[in-house]
Amino acid sequence: MIDRESLRSFIVDWNLKFPIDKWWREKHKVAFLSTFHKEANFLHQVMEYEEDILFNELRNNLDEYVPNEGNFLKVRKSEEQSQEDFIKFAKEELKNFTQNEYGQNT
Repeated sequence: MIDRESLRSFIVDWNLKFPIDKWWREKHKVAFLSTFHKEANFLHQVMEYEEDILFNELRNNLDEYVPNEGNFLKVRKSEEQSQEDFIKFAKEELKNFTQNEYGQNT
């Protein structure tokens, strides 16, 4: 039988080793070692984390959103970056992306 201190130590170690897993569980309100948690794919967690980071960065560089104006991904004009430049940049980033960055073979 595992004692309480060992169990707590395991939980702390897990969360220190896998901070993205901790972030994902908090975001989705998933219990630690629940069936849903055990079925989760770490690569998907990492991709979701990176997507959240990317869109948070983009939101910080946007003019205030106005519904039905199509400006969700429009960069502030003061940065003098057109939507075409942004699309070109995004395509280049996706072209350079490899799954090796996340521990998968290409």
